[in-house]
Amino acid sequence: MQDVLVVKKAELIDWLEQGACLYICGSLNMAKAVDATLQEILGIEQLHTLRKAGRYRRDVY
Repeated sequence: MQDVLVVKKAELIDWLEQGACLYICGSLNMAKAVDATLQEILGIEQLHTLRKAGRYRRDVY
């Protein structure tokens, strides 16, 4: 999952600028890797802003 985010970085940023939400479901290890990748792509402040707005949610086990 995180590898695809890196490849599709520009598309991801465009979607988020248009108001998209991110929902991550799966294993905790995968979710940690996705979170780290999103922090690299977006920056920790933007990721925090998405969380606070309810636009970044995780359902992990």
